Amino acid sequence: DLSGLTIPSLPSLPSLPSLPSLPSAPSLPSMNMPSVEMPSVSMPGLAMPSMPPISIPGMPGGVPELPALGPLASLVEDTSEALQALGVSGEIADAMKLAMVLVPYLAKVVTSFAVGTIISLAFIEARAPNDVTISAVGKYDGAAISAYYRQRPLTVLGRLTRIGVPLGLWWLTTQRDQFLEKITILNEGSATALRSARGSQLRQLLVNTGSVTFIKSGQALAIRPDIVKVPEYVKELEKLQDAVGTFEDSVAFAIIEEDLGRPIGQIYDFPYGTSPIASASIGQVYKGVVKKTGQEVAIKVQRPDALGSAALDMFVLRTAAGIFKRIKKLNSDLVSIADEFGGQLFGELDYQQEARNCIRFKELYGGGRIPGIVVPGVDLELTSN
Repeated sequence: DLSGLTIPSLPSLPSLPSLPSLPSAPSLPSMNMPSVEMPSVSMPGLAMPSMPPISIPGMPGGVPELPALGPLASLVEDTSEALQALGVSGEIADAMKLAMVLVPYLAKVVTSFAVGTIISLAFIEARAPNDVTISAVGKYDGAAISAYYRQRPLTVLGRLTRIGVPLGLWWLTTQRDQFLEKITILNEGSATALRSARGSQLRQLLVNTGSVTFIKSGQALAIRPDIVKVPEYVKELEKLQDAVGTFEDSVAFAIIEEDLGRPIGQIYDFPYGTSPIASASIGQVYKGVVKKTGQEVAIKVQRPDALGSAALDMFVLRTAAGIFKRIKKLNSDLVSIADEFGGQLFGELDYQQEARNCIRFKELYGGGRIPGIVVPGVDLELTSN
């Protein structure tokens, strides 16, 4: 029973003093972007004029007038006016106008970089030893070839430019064709015709390289549809067996005279003409008569610098095989496969070994031993590497 207990009232809390009002934030000053002026850059041999002040499009001041750049200035002005006449907004036209001003300067920078790179590669190549021989007839050493050409990057770069660029562009066109086929822009008939055209282009590219190695590679791929996987490409590559272009007769006759050590007129007569009757990846064949004996013969002449180019191209092929294996994460030793191919190729380039093989073949199967089989002889005195 709590009757009689009185609970005293609590005293009221004192009121809190009011907080002073915060001062208003000062307004930010307007920002005017100053013109960005690029300093003059001087490169040895490539004097670059100082660039004009450039204002960001849309900012006060606009794009400044072009300096006197001769025909380029006129072209830029005409282009800007043409864009505006077509309804292109002023800012976009100004941006394109600015880009056209920068292009010549950027081109000079890229050119300077390229020149510097080439000079550096030339310096590396100049320091490479010159007493190393890697193009021995009939003897292939992949590791020695790689060691030799790693010290000659400028030579390799030149070969890659001549062979790699056309083949790379061809590959890009095939990727575009596949994309168009996937999105059904090309029907089956058009896609088949296009693949045939691409196969013909590939065959012609390999022939145009003048490379024994790459032509022989194309021949090898023609019998490996499991690798190529495009029947139209295989059909075209098969033509490399007997549809390789010839080289000049004057070059062929000069090779004969150099190897045999006397004028060709003292060695052969050509009653059937002086044009080749056949050609293949390694050489071409003439039909003639030996003056000394009156024997009708086939004269097989190897393509000029076939051996030297084969060594360089095998370096390219070995390097590409190693890169492809790493990218595709393959288990196959593609470098060893390339080396096996290189060994066979170098063996075929040895014409004296081929002559010995012909003689051995005649001993085994010629001379009437097998009815219907005729094996021609070889004139070793008129045979060289």
